Amino acid sequence: SLLSGSPVTACNIGHLVCHFPPRCPHVSMTAPAHGPLGSAYLMDFTTRERSPDPAAGPPAKYGLNISDGPSDTWQQLKLTMDFSTMAYSKAGCGFHALRALVASQHDLHADQVVLINGGTSLCNHHVINALLHYGGTVLVEKPAYDPLEGACRVSHADNAAVIGSDATFQIPRHAPGFQILEEDWQAALERHDPRLIVVSNPHNPTGIAIKNLPELLARVDDWNARKAPGAPATYVLVDEVYRDASLGKHIPSAAVLSPWAVNTFSLTKTFGLSGVRMGIVCSRSPDAIAAILAYNTVGGCANPGFLEHIWMQIYEQRPPILKWIHERQIEMLTFALGELDRVKATYYRPDGGTVVVVKLPAGCEDDVEFVSALRKRHSVHVTAGNFFKMTGHIRFAYMNLPKEETKAAIKLFADYYAERAQGAN
Repeated sequence: SLLSGSPVTACNIGHLVCHFPPRCPHVSMTAPAHGPLGSAYLMDFTTRERSPDPAAGPPAKYGLNISDGPSDTWQQLKLTMDFSTMAYSKAGCGFHALRALVASQHDLHADQVVLINGGTSLCNHHVINALLHYGGTVLVEKPAYDPLEGACRVSHADNAAVIGSDATFQIPRHAPGFQILEEDWQAALERHDPRLIVVSNPHNPTGIAIKNLPELLARVDDWNARKAPGAPATYVLVDEVYRDASLGKHIPSAAVLSPWAVNTFSLTKTFGLSGVRMGIVCSRSPDAIAAILAYNTVGGCANPGFLEHIWMQIYEQRPPILKWIHERQIEMLTFALGELDRVKATYYRPDGGTVVVVKLPAGCEDDVEFVSALRKRHSVHVTAGNFFKMTGHIRFAYMNLPKEETKAAIKLFADYYAERAQGAN
């Protein structure tokens, strides 16, 4: 910590440096079974070895790999700076006034909300590790956002070491609709009696909403009701980082739908405010909230007072800011899909979010090669599908960059897609 021992503790600035051998093709670090880092601590860099490194070489001119909301949202905000808030921080679940404000906009109560300085990914990490502290089986959707799997791989889950590699522990989301079949869900409950099921809604990476989420959660309610007294409950973690960016129909909070659901979201993806790292956890389960709160505070971590002062002002302005963002979202998505239709690309129409997943043309299924060649040719950087275990696909964002830059980049991508498709044929 750069501020240890000073009165300015609310910035939480820390510094950790890790060194790995250069050109290491595969790094695997394991701890003894049931050791301090869980039943198996595994860091597998194979995926990142294949994925083009955004930091390698000169930076791309167009970063369509950045899936945040508009980078100029901050210009729409009216903020005041109370620098006296830099002198304090709040351990635990966050300041009550802010939790109450968040809860009021999501049909919940303040005591059902935990604020975590670190965005949605850190919230997911805390939830997964808190609920799997005593072990149990965890199931993860597929395709999945890689850090969701990563948090499970470093947890105390009994099957942590094989998350992402063993289909037995996956909840399939079937293309092209990327829905979860109720029979798959029920079979997973009966086969594993999992401690935790992890999904995203809207789906990351496709942005497609789970249409039958109420029915899936109702099956979990019924499953827990049938358990013997004292048996560990089954929880469902729903990553809702894109829920505020839903298109059309409102997507309800999972925590409102079921007492066994825990949902996470932030101000990062939709609002484009990743620099404030506001993460939010919601649940109607007092046991889940208590476990998550304990995990969040056991190391003495606290939310910076200065940031919560900023978060409060942003959330007070949330409705008009969301309206502005949605108008831009519709404009940019309409343009993006128009360009994809122009070159006859196959894509999955999202229900929300800031990204589109495109299936590469036949003969061009190597998504990593495609991403590298696109960047080399046009300085446009997109995300390879293998990051989500969607080989043969790419994901591009359409919200973060200024509008004209985004349109220019999408057009370059579409033209290159058409060129590769024609060459493959």
